[in-house]
This record gives sequence, structure tokens and C-alpha cells, in this order.
Amino acid sequence: GFPEGCGGWTCPEGEEDYYGCEAGKSYVYIYPNEDQYQYLYKTYPEVVSPIMGVHTDRFQVWMRNQATSNFRKLYGFINTGLAAGDEVSFTVEANFDTDVFGGTKSIVLSTETGFGGKNSFLGTCFLAVGVIIALLGLAIVAKGATAKPLGDLSLLK
Repeated sequence: GFPEGCGGWTCPEGEEDYYGCEAGKSYVYIYPNEDQYQYLYKTYPEVVSPIMGVHTDRFQVWMRNQATSNFRKLYGFINTGLAAGDEVSFTVEANFDTDVFGGTKSIVLSTETGFGGKNSFLGTCFLAVGVIIALLGLAIVAKGATAKPLGDLSLLK
């Protein structure tokens, strides 16, 4: 038999990426002292899998504190190309009330560039500063290669 607190879980079809598991595969897990503790996978089964627990990227992003009151939390990616006019639909399940703190929820679709997400200005600035510093470094090296020898008093005349 299985030890106390041991349970079984089968990875739902179509949720492999979300839970980080293999579709249809069964897993055995153990959470000690389940009668004493309320584990997150029981409280939020849609968010936390009993296998991965709190080690999923989505859960960690969800729990991360934000520096300002206006923030975005990345939930996922659309890994297929979308053309103009393509229709994208979402099923939203509102499990957490935001009215108590005056918050709102939105779905934001954004493109991603080689420099990052919604704004490439910062990435472009970093690249420009890097190029300027590299050019200055090359100028210093070139000047050092053509420097006069040190300690030759005849050069002082």
C-alpha cells in the first residue's frame, strides 16, 4: 500500500504545458500531514498542480509582488503565428475578486520583438550605449598602440 498522505493524479489532456506533465500519465505524490495543513493544490486546483506544486512559472508570476499599483502579470504565450484578421478567443474564469481593492482585470495581447515585449526603446538604448562604449574602447586601444615610448628625454624638446 501507499503511505499516509499519498495520492494519485492524472495529467489532463491539453494541459501538458500548463502543468508541466505528460498527457494522460498518472503520477503519485505525497504531502505529509494533510490533516494538519491546507495545501495550495487543494485550495487552487486550477492554478497549482499536485505534482509541480509552486514550482511552475505561472504560479510564481501570480504570487510575485509588484512595485506599483498598475502592473501586468504575464500568463502565457501564443506560440503560433497570427495573421491580420485572425480571431482569438479566451475563456475567462474570474476566481479572484478585485473590487475589494479597486482593481480591474484585462487581457492584453502584445507582440514581442528581439528586444523584449511591449516597448523596444529600452533595448535599443542598451544596444546604442554598448556600441558607443565599444567604439570608445577601440579608440583607447588604438591610441595606446601609437603612443610614444616612455622615458625618452629627447622627445621633450
